[in-house]
Amino acid sequence: MQKPINHTTSLMSEAHYYPFGLQISELSFNKTQPKNKYLYNGKELQDDFGLGWLDYGKRFYDAEVPRFTSIDPLAEKYYSISPYAYVADNPIRFIDPNGEDIWISYSEQQARRDKEGNVKTYKRGKRKGQVKYKTVTKTIQYKVGMSGIGNEFADNVINSLNLLDAKLGELGGEFGTMISDIASNNQVNLSISQFNKLNGEFSPSRSLSGTAQGDIRWNTELGLVGDITNPNSNTNRIPPIISLFHELGHAKISFDEKLRGLDYTNKTQQHLTIVPYEGKLSQSLGYGARSNDISDIGIYRALTVTSTKGKQFLYNTKRILSFELAFSVGKKKFYK
Repeated sequence: MQKPINHTTSLMSEAHYYPFGLQISELSFNKTQPKNKYLYNGKELQDDFGLGWLDYGKRFYDAEVPRFTSIDPLAEKYYSISPYAYVADNPIRFIDPNGEDIWISYSEQQARRDKEGNVKTYKRGKRKGQVKYKTVTKTIQYKVGMSGIGNEFADNVINSLNLLDAKLGELGGEFGTMISDIASNNQVNLSISQFNKLNGEFSPSRSLSGTAQGDIRWNTELGLVGDITNPNSNTNRIPPIISLFHELGHAKISFDEKLRGLDYTNKTQQHLTIVPYEGKLSQSLGYGARSNDISDIGIYRALTVTSTKGKQFLYNTKRILSFELAFSVGKKKFYK
């Protein structure tokens, strides 16, 4: 928060948090009058009687414990989780935005500042005088048709979801309204974040609020090759956006099962529905399609999320998976 002072600005408040929302007092300050009370996750601080609770709507949250102050009204559905627990005790992967929609997690570099709001710089060495930066993780709620926000990863996700929504609507079928359904369903929480290993993965999770919840991690640079004997053929290549659809397909099926009170089917069973539709989608966009043997395909580093032109063919995923793959797949040892 900033205010104008003689054609300049000064930093009026800055807040840093531990993962569960407890403020790091040494790095935080608040000079605003009246003080800004909308803090962790944008929730209003209730500091009457020195309680320091955050108002999450139906319940209050105490970041010092960290626990909600009353039980989950749907606790009977989740016997394995404490009815007072916050985001299944995993605040690194999940947030509690009151059960809404698709959320995109992305990182930004911000200049470090001291308590007076001055930008910090290096005082010695080769980097003397250069600005010190920190990596900050942010989230934004996706709405169908929204524009980009100026962050490369977030904009890749936004533009890809918009394109998929339009194309799936044309194809129809079981995934025809998938994007808009997830984005408008207040019983679903889906987070999409950046992945630096393989092309993508979806992980479902239990929810504390009676919703279906999960996380997609997507690599915007890795595309697939349906036939590794001919890796440089563009008609044989599948761009990263199709991998995003694939993981969204897992999310849709898992969420549908969860909301019907069913156990999650395994991913191999889900592939029987996802992969054939994925092939139709890919070919309708002018790309190739992979076989049902999804373990025996290649990968390449794509120029863009929708491009079949790659910087380089990398390797066969069957070999890569045997390494529990750190991103060493991109190192020269694995290049052809």
